[in-house]
Order: sequence, then structure tokens, then C-alpha cells
Amino acid sequence: GNAFPSLRTDNLGAAVHSPEDGWANPQLVLQGLRRKAESLGVRYIADEVVGFEVQGRLAKAVSLRSGARFAAPAFVVAAGPWSGRVCALAGIRTPIGPMLRYDFDFEIDVALEPLPFIKDWARVAFRPSGAG
Repeated sequence: GNAFPSLRTDNLGAAVHSPEDGWANPQLVLQGLRRKAESLGVRYIADEVVGFEVQGRLAKAVSLRSGARFAAPAFVVAAGPWSGRVCALAGIRTPIGPMLRYDFDFEIDVALEPLPFIKDWARVAFRPSGAG
């Protein structure tokens, strides 16, 4: 039988149900990671990377908009959808960039069973959240 009676499944070619999977709010995860890092002594600097000093294939230092320069044995680019732009400053081409996405929250007047995260080939996705 259909584990989700409110979903039409007669038109599915294939499906995967992974009930152990979950999702997290990226902003809350980021805030938690930042708090933990700061508790371990990490210091965050509000600035903008404007260039790298590169020797061969290695980035040796980073220059910031404020004029500050930091040398390090390694760098991690964690600029989200702007990581491609930051990597380009070091001469590295990556296919990373921002994507346009629309989010809609809605509620219905009908009680439904707990639904899973649903995503189709057209990149339309939905999941339960709170009362919606």
C-alpha cells in the first residue's frame, strides 16, 4: 500500500523513501558552528577577500579589502554561492555560483499524515515545516 495516502503515486516512474534522512535550517546550523568555533578561540573578521598570493599551485597569503594580509599554510573557501568568485581570485575556476530559488510557505485546512521531503526532476520540492 501507499505509506502516504494523501500523495498521488500512480504516476511515479521511480521513488526513494529514506525515512532516516532529515533536514536542517542552514542559518541555525551556521550560527551553532560559529558559536562553537568562537568558544574554541576562533576569531571572525568582518572583511572581504580581494586577492591571493599564489606560488605555483599553492595560495600562500590572502589580501583583504581593509588592507590586511594573512599568510597561512592552507585556506578554506567557505563563501557559499560566492565561492566561485573567491576561488577565481586565486586563479582557480569552479562551477560554483548563486542560483535563483523561490520558497513558499503555505498551510492547508485538511489534516494529513506526516509527509516526507519530496523533490522531483523539475527541481520542485516540498517538505512539512511547523504547521505547514
